[in-house]
Amino acid sequence: MDSLRKKIVIDRTQTQINIQSVALPKTAFKHFIEKQYATQEIKVFKHIHTTNYTYLAKNSLNWQLYADTLKIKNYVCNKATVKLEGREYTAWYTSEIPISDGPYKFWGLPGLILKIADTQNHYEFLLESFEKYTDNPPPRPYQDHKTFDVSYDEYKMLSKEAVENPFLARERQGGAKLISVNGEDPNIKLSKIKVNPLERF
Repeated sequence: MDSLRKKIVIDRTQTQINIQSVALPKTAFKHFIEKQYATQEIKVFKHIHTTNYTYLAKNSLNWQLYADTLKIKNYVCNKATVKLEGREYTAWYTSEIPISDGPYKFWGLPGLILKIADTQNHYEFLLESFEKYTDNPPPRPYQDHKTFDVSYDEYKMLSKEAVENPFLARERQGGAKLISVNGEDPNIKLSKIKVNPLERF
């Protein structure tokens, strides 16, 4: 998303074309993750309903390594598996790129993760390309927004409530209170809609 935005800004500057912000590319993810390699910590920003939350956590991924290999983007990759927030994942990483990182909250392997998916194939991350980042400082989408620091346990509770009781969660964050017009609790009605969040708390 950020590379596309950068290209649009450059093209707009060169051609003097005015592009409205609503036309800029967006993603469905509401996470932004900073990884601190020296301390092996991640700082996660997430927008839940009307509020931005942040939490800090140690890298506690318990990777299982295998001898299986697979070629991705002309790189020889090795297999690894891990459990994270209610899902089991299979990752393919390459030591040919000695960067211990990957998409989302995944990192800590002896090489760059080129592909990772949960075992139910509901979510998959696949590297398309990479380049050396030269801009300074790096983009921080939430730096201009007010955020609330919470513990990881509080974050899990907030995320779970946002899925299971969305109206109640929104009301607690200062949103409008929703009342039923036909006798059915709106939370119960909405809970019947099937959702499949990345995080399963």
